[in-house]
Amino acid sequence: MKATLRAYSVLFLALAFATAKAGDDDLKVEKKKTYSKTYSVSNSERVSFDNRFGEVKINTWDKNEVKVDVTMIGKANTEDVAQEVLDRISIEDGKNSSGVYFKTKIADNKNWPRGEKYNNTGFSINYVIYMPSRNPLTVENEFGKTIIPDYSGEITVNQKFGTLTAGKLGNVKKIHVEFSGGTTIESINGGELDIRFSRSQINKLEGKVKAHFEHNGGTKIGIDNSLTELNIKNNFTQLYIDAAKNLSASFDVHTNFSELENKSSFSIKKEDEDEDRRGPKFDHDYSGKCGSGNIPIKIKSEFGEVTLGHDLPFDVNEKEKKKDKKKVRTV
Repeated sequence: MKATLRAYSVLFLALAFATAKAGDDDLKVEKKKTYSKTYSVSNSERVSFDNRFGEVKINTWDKNEVKVDVTMIGKANTEDVAQEVLDRISIEDGKNSSGVYFKTKIADNKNWPRGEKYNNTGFSINYVIYMPSRNPLTVENEFGKTIIPDYSGEITVNQKFGTLTAGKLGNVKKIHVEFSGGTTIESINGGELDIRFSRSQINKLEGKVKAHFEHNGGTKIGIDNSLTELNIKNNFTQLYIDAAKNLSASFDVHTNFSELENKSSFSIKKEDEDEDRRGPKFDHDYSGKCGSGNIPIKIKSEFGEVTLGHDLPFDVNEKEKKKDKKKVRTV
């Protein structure tokens, strides 16, 4: 019950933000200010970013330093109000025993001026980052998209209300995504993957991965022999597992109010049901192996169909395309 209430509360916040952003284009005045800061970093120093209401774009380079450029934009219908909006946004940065950090600071809403002229305002905070690929990295972003290239260092991402696009992530600690318009990741090596309320596609899982998918509207993952172990908990999500034909793995699948559809060339068997049992059966167990069976794959799915196959078709942007199609009007 608490989880449901939390989901509705967060969704309400997202809708409120979307409504506010939709009106940004109608605002007459736009004010900008920029911020730029560079820190030197050693190989082991963690770099952390915490942003809201804007884009975070990471670029990698060979220098032993982190350079951050931020563009802050305030919008309103008058010059003075647009400037007031802008004045309430700042970037906090520093270097301590934990590493280097950058954080967006926005004045508390209760301290903002009141009145009709303040009713229609908007703002955005956009980061462009240049840093080495080897450093431990933490990225938190809400209400804006995040773009990460191929990255070899340890990485933690917490993404809410904005798309996440990433390349090959070579050392994942945890990827957490909620209410994203779409999540696309080229590959993940190890760690935890937690995606909720976000249609998603991860082209390749490597190493030992623990994954949780919930209310995603569709998730596709690719697996091959670079995987060493996979444990999936799936709820209310149509899950597509795109497996290499030469995969060597053993499967242990349990479904509740859902089933496994095997479109692969692998031998996956449904365990015999109790013939004496009457009425419908909502729980199903499947097992099987392919090749030498040395990669353990365990899946528990509730209210979410699981499809196993090769070269499975999937479009991570399918829902968005349907929305755009509905917007088209003919005269």
